[in-house]
Amino acid sequence: MAWKNASIRPPGTSAAPPVVGTSIAPPAPANVNPAATIFDPNDAVSPYFLHPNKNPSLILVSTVLSGQNYHPWARAMEMALQSKNKLGFVDGTIPIPNVGEVKYPYWRRCNNMVATWIMRAISLEIASTLLWVGSAERIWSTLRARFSEADIFRISDLHAEIHQIRQCDLTVSAYFAKLKNLWDELQVIRPLPTWLHASVIKCVISDYWRLCSST
Repeated sequence: MAWKNASIRPPGTSAAPPVVGTSIAPPAPANVNPAATIFDPNDAVSPYFLHPNKNPSLILVSTVLSGQNYHPWARAMEMALQSKNKLGFVDGTIPIPNVGEVKYPYWRRCNNMVATWIMRAISLEIASTLLWVGSAERIWSTLRARFSEADIFRISDLHAEIHQIRQCDLTVSAYFAKLKNLWDELQVIRPLPTWLHASVIKCVISDYWRLCSST
């Protein structure tokens, strides 16, 4: 009879349908981050992504490095590379992958692009000495080591400009902006103690308001 193989259930309950062909997936390891293993060079937020308009002929800064203008040039280049999401290729935060890694060809392409942008932003005399240096990071560090040694001469020039600056035909705002730019550049080249730098800025601001009240 049909009821012989039926399981005995309490009255008022229904039989659950049998589950066929299912398996329990093993739990994922707790120490694996799936997002960390994904590499997508076409992701717009990835530093390895290169937009079609990012070509070797792109000029990032309007001022060419001539040797005497290293600090303002380097600051402008850092801002430009940061806007392109490529600053990590010169400051060392993006390490060189191994040759066999999937990232290596993309790193090499971006590195060559950044190196080309730097070479186009320096004078021909300087560029000729850096052609065989290698990575963009080494080019960047070579420029810093070579031209930051001339800071003592620029510091002397800045001190002279600060002491000799006069308002003359400048407006108060233009005079204040020019003076503050000189102090800011001096601060970058030769950082002052925090308390001294604050006192200098306070003096500049007080001079600015004194000039405003006298006009």
